[in-house]
This record gives sequence, structure tokens and C-alpha cells, in this order.
Amino acid sequence: MSRKAEKKIEKDTGRPSKQKRLLVQVGLIFGIFFTLIILITSVLVVKGNMSTYLEAKEEMLNPVLLRVRNRLISIPAYDWYLDYWESHTEIKKGEIEDLYDLLEKNGISTEDDNINLTREQLEALPSDVQYAVAKLVYYNVSVEMNLAQWQLNNEQLYCMDISDENPGFLFFKADINENDVAENNWADIFFSIGLKMDLSGHDAIQKMKSPKFEKNFKVTIYERYDNPKNGEYYYNGYSPIMVDGKVRCVIAITHQWSEFHSTMIKQLLIMTVISALVIFIPGAVLLYYINRAAISPLRRVQEGVQNYMLSKDSEGVVRDMAVIRQKNEIGALAQDVSSLALEMDRYTAENSRLTGERERVATELSLAAAIQNGALNTNFPSEKDYDLYATMTPAKEVGGDFYDFFPIDDTHLGLVIGDVSGKGVPASLYMMMAQLLIRQYARAGHSPAETFMRTNQDLCENNKLEM
Repeated sequence: MSRKAEKKIEKDTGRPSKQKRLLVQVGLIFGIFFTLIILITSVLVVKGNMSTYLEAKEEMLNPVLLRVRNRLISIPAYDWYLDYWESHTEIKKGEIEDLYDLLEKNGISTEDDNINLTREQLEALPSDVQYAVAKLVYYNVSVEMNLAQWQLNNEQLYCMDISDENPGFLFFKADINENDVAENNWADIFFSIGLKMDLSGHDAIQKMKSPKFEKNFKVTIYERYDNPKNGEYYYNGYSPIMVDGKVRCVIAITHQWSEFHSTMIKQLLIMTVISALVIFIPGAVLLYYINRAAISPLRRVQEGVQNYMLSKDSEGVVRDMAVIRQKNEIGALAQDVSSLALEMDRYTAENSRLTGERERVATELSLAAAIQNGALNTNFPSEKDYDLYATMTPAKEVGGDFYDFFPIDDTHLGLVIGDVSGKGVPASLYMMMAQLLIRQYARAGHSPAETFMRTNQDLCENNKLEM
């Protein structure tokens, strides 16, 4: 197919010609392959950066989690305080200055803000004293949590119940910032007891509630949480607190990393675009090389085969294939096409010669058959005492079967039926010789026995084929 024909196909159909489809397919495969490599590499790099960032964040959050957890479980009978705070959310109201006098009157020391009472001692106290003790301890733990949270650069720090009885109940929620400290809003930021948290979608919490968690206890557990309501990304850390073999509550830190996540996604897009641009130029060079080194020579081979099918010009094919100089499989293919074209020409010429020879032999055999049929007597007599008729059909064009009849004298008629061994031309030659010899000796007055004996002797002379 010529270049003009290719351009006409592209113009009429709006699609590349068949000769260019391979280049398009190679380009698509190349593009898809390297696009996948770029995407996979970029995703792995971004995921690696995210994992490194979150691991570093864990190292920063772990000490705070353990500090608050140890502070809470260091309180004697901390489980009693949890039960009391959960049933008396009103302790967040009012001041704490008057509580010290009440506790001192009841002989309870508040030195260093620590109250060391066992569960039995706490349960034996009057209700108003219980309330004062629980509120003062709550206040002290709140101060500890808010100061720890403030050091975390405004991360959210809280303690919540995850038991089946009251899941999501907040004991503490530290959410302090610089403005609160400057304005001395301690009452507002310390007392957040009674709020409820939605625990759905938090797999780590469900894992801690599992009966198997006690056997595989971990001091800290982290999870990624994508909030479907606001579209923000969070990294939550939990430190469980056990009561009676079950996780009663957790100290939790929530780190919002939406900004870092967005930055990583932007970097992913930028890396993808830059990598695509960087690969585009080498890819274009590679496609050009493939077109020049492989596709164009293959196209020339195809055109050579098509031209040979139309013109049967093997010399033209050899000239076209000689242009392909690649020292690879394509060059070997071009040489094979040249050899095939020459061999087909030789085969065609030989086939033509053999066809002419077969036609000549067929003509000669047809002539031999006509001669053989002419040698057979077809002048059948019609007498009042008898009728005579005979026919001979050879297995091939000519054969060794024959018949003959001839008058010997006025009262005798000679009849002969013979079959020469073999078939074809040799048998037909011996048939005609036998016919002539038998007729000759019979008409000479010899008896049938003597006639056949003399004929047999003549036939056996110089009979090297022993027919």
C-alpha cells in the first residue's frame, strides 16, 4: 500500500491505516505501562511519607497518653471515682475553694492535692464528703489533662467510657488553647463531664471491647479515622484502662492531620504530572526508534509481499527487501521473503514445465490409444450361421488386452483373445507384436499349437523385461 493510499484512508475514516495501528498499539501499551508505574511509585512514596509522619506523631503522643493514664490509675480506688463521676455529672458546677475546709474538718488530708483513700473508706464517707472528694480529685485530674493537652500544640485529649453500659460518656475533655489560658477560663475548660461521643466507625475501640483483648493487651493503640460528616482526617491514639478484666475507659488523643493529608495528595498529583512529563520525551524517542527499527521495516515487508501477490515479480521483491538492513529478526524475515519469492518463481516455472510435459505425454498416449484401437479388427462379419462382435476397454489409456479374428481359408475363421502381463504402453507394444505374429503364422497354414509356439519364441527373443 502506498503512502498516498494510507493518507487517503486516514482522511476518509479518521482512523490510522492498518500499517500504523501497530505503532498506536505500542504507544498505548507504553503509555498505560508507564502511567501505572508512575501512579504506583507516587502512591508508594506518598504512603511512605504518611506512615513516617504518623509514626513520628505516635512517638510524640505516646508519652502524653501514658502520663495521663498513669496519673489516673495512680489514684487509689480510681474505679470508684469513675463510677461516682458518671453518676454525678453535677460536680462540674460550683467552685472548689470551700471543699478544702470540709475535707480538713473530716480529717482528710489534701496535701499536694492528693487524696489517698481506699474504696471502703470512700464508701464509708458521708455523701457531702464523698461529693467533695470526688470533685477535688476530678479537678486535679482535669488540670493535669489540660496542661498535657496544651503542650501538644492544641491536640484534643479526653477520657471516655467505652463499656457497654454507657459507651461514649466523656469523663474529661481537654481542649485548651492560648486564649483560654490568657483569659483564665479554667472553669469552662476543665469541666466537660457528661458529653457523649459517637463511637461508630472506630475499629480500635471495638477491638478493645473484644474478649480477646485482655490476652493481647496493648498500652497504646492507634487508628486512622476519616470523618464522613465533615470530610476531615484524624489519627486517634488510645490508652485503655482496665477494671475487673475489661476495658472500662480509654485516655484518647485526637490529632487532625487533614492539612498534611491534603498536602500529600497535592504532592501525589504534582509528582504524577512531573513524572509523566519526564517520561513523555524518552517515550516519544522510544516510539520513534521502534517505528524506524521495527514497524517501518515490517511495513516494507508487507508491501513487498502484497506487490509480489499482484505482479509475481520476485526481482522486485528482492530489491525491496534489500533496503531493509536491520541485523535482527526483521532483517532475517526480509531475507526469507526474498528467498521465498525466488523459490516460488522457480517452483512456478518448474510446475509449468511439468504441466507441459504432462500435456505432451497425454497427447502421445491419446495418439497411442487411437493407434491401438485402430489395430483392432472392427469389421465384424455378419453370416447366416453366426454373428461376431468384440470390444476392448483398457485399464489405462492403452493396455495389453486384445482380440483378433481373421479368415484362414474358405472354411476356417481364426479367433484370438490375449492378455499381456502388465499395463500401459509396454503391454500395448507387446500386444500389437503378439497380434501381428499370431495372424502371420496362422495365415501361413500352421496349426494353432505351432502358431503359438513360433509366436512365443519370437516374443521371448530380446525380452529383457520378461513380459
